[in-house]
Amino acid sequence: GEILDKYPPELLVVENEENSAALFYDGTPQEYLQELSVACEVAHQKQIKCTNGGLVSMLVTGLGANNYFEQCDATKAEEYHQRALSPEEYQQYRNLDEATKQEQLLKGKSLLAGYKATGADFVNFHWYNADTPALAEAVNYLESEVGLTAVTNEVGQHNEDPQQVTNVMGKIVELKIPYAVWFSVDSNKARALIDANGNLRPNGEAFKK
Repeated sequence: GEILDKYPPELLVVENEENSAALFYDGTPQEYLQELSVACEVAHQKQIKCTNGGLVSMLVTGLGANNYFEQCDATKAEEYHQRALSPEEYQQYRNLDEATKQEQLLKGKSLLAGYKATGADFVNFHWYNADTPALAEAVNYLESEVGLTAVTNEVGQHNEDPQQVTNVMGKIVELKIPYAVWFSVDSNKARALIDANGNLRPNGEAFKK
């Protein structure tokens, strides 16, 4: 409450990537949903909207593919996974043992099943993939599962391709996603819109346009 009074946001995001136990959140889905519920209650008392921290991009594509698989369409599930992920990410996913995959899917499903009951106003996801039809399918899946409008407070890229920026942002506008924040920090994977001197890279010029 004190934080919201001092820094009243347009949207409170209860950070970060709640399915990513190795990096950001070591509690259970149920514990996170309890935390989110309390945060949203406080936010709404101050007329501030609230959402979850954001499911990681790879889990979102995994859940989308698994949804096709559960619809008895294994071919479509595999095709979606190959299309939605970069070749490197796809190989990384293939190298995961089955127990880890199932654990992540179960965690993701548990979170999706509980978001709306917390009082969250949106379902928040992260996205780093270039395929825009896959993005549209992911948004449709999340909104159908949760019953809330999808937003993304972390959309970015693992390269500096300006066309990916143009295509993905164009799709975000087309889908009428109400909040979308481009992640512009160089990390072990992500590439920013600017270089170390603050100059726009080609992808940054595309974002500016």
